[in-house]
Amino acid sequence: MARMSLLIGRLTDLIEFSDASYGNPTLWLAILTIGALVALSRRPQKSPPEEGHG
Repeated sequence: MARMSLLIGRLTDLIEFSDASYGNPTLWLAILTIGALVALSRRPQKSPPEEGHG
């Protein structure tokens, strides 16, 4: 029961601090996270090293 209370407390803090008076950090962090994921997904894949038959 204590974990649920802590979770609810954190959610209310998140809602409170995502207000425009704090600069909308939730919006900016969501944009940053999505942008980073898109950038990482567009990186070229490294091919596995070829085995030398020697």
